[in-house]
Amino acid sequence: GIRDIGVTGVQTCALPIFERHVADAALVSMKTLCGLDPKERRGRMAGTFGIQVEGKPRLCKLLVQSASTGEQVLVQIDSPAVMYKSMVELGMPKAIADSMSQLLALEKGMIVLCSPAASGLSTTFDVVVSSADRLLRDFISIEDAAAPPREIQNVKPVRYDARAGTTPVAALAEAMREYPAGIVTRDLRDKDLALELAKHADDSKLVIVSLRASDAIDGVAKLLAAGIPPDLLARTLLGSLSQRLVRKLCPKCREEFEPPPEMLARLKKTKEELPTLKRAGETGCRVCAGSAYFGRTAIFELASGETLRKYIAKKADAKVLQQAAAKDGMRPLREEGMRLVLEGATSSDEMQRVFASKSAG
Repeated sequence: GIRDIGVTGVQTCALPIFERHVADAALVSMKTLCGLDPKERRGRMAGTFGIQVEGKPRLCKLLVQSASTGEQVLVQIDSPAVMYKSMVELGMPKAIADSMSQLLALEKGMIVLCSPAASGLSTTFDVVVSSADRLLRDFISIEDAAAPPREIQNVKPVRYDARAGTTPVAALAEAMREYPAGIVTRDLRDKDLALELAKHADDSKLVIVSLRASDAIDGVAKLLAAGIPPDLLARTLLGSLSQRLVRKLCPKCREEFEPPPEMLARLKKTKEELPTLKRAGETGCRVCAGSAYFGRTAIFELASGETLRKYIAKKADAKVLQQAAAKDGMRPLREEGMRLVLEGATSSDEMQRVFASKSAG
């Protein structure tokens, strides 16, 4: 009988065993939708068909294989691709999105996007660069030919190939002959390229880079460690944006509970201010395929301002830079995460999981 339905990106969901005549009828229908012969029961067959889930189209992949007891059936339901059109759609607070828009409108300077590995940085990079005015200003992207990223409209890729002896700096020098107004590059690791980009940002270019770092201030530290002089970085840094991905509680099976005194103390709330919170259901449900979480969102922090730049020039340590960024208005990632906990969007346990490791990847 039909027992398993797999949902791409989530997990396999075990279903009750159907009666034979029900399973046979369902399989005939799916084979027909895939354009397969319903009467064929030998060997291996595969096809695709479409369904609607809550009014939205989803692609299903059918795999049927003969077995001694009949036919084995696997139905894989692909998760729909999410296309973000704005920074707010990523989960970015409006205040940060507005600040980023103002920075992207400037003619020169450096914007840094950073996060640990597997934290959604590539998607944010695409949306941020796409939010810049690429119709009136020419942008180029310095890219590794061995791992070219997804192209962004009106951003010209300029690729280097270490296997052929082409360096990132050489590719940048070649690209500068076209006098671009903006330069972008992902996963910045080359120290020579970092220094050259900082010089162009100090001169007349808007530079947007991404790199691996645990938070916004660690992103600044990584640029300094790459050899960019503190006074140069202080002049050019427009902002350092960091993020983490957070799983959202399933809206169908999340549970209310009374937070214990120690949690209230940690959140700096009284019982009257916070009578209940939300947490993951113990067993999950069909909507979340038993995981108790459904979908993800991002939390952000933006380090940007004169106080931060002043202390970068003074070669201050990370703790002082963190304090300087706070004076400029930065809300740390943990505070943004706890805001989601208080809103019931995620759980305290999820925030502990997200911040269990500060590894930058």
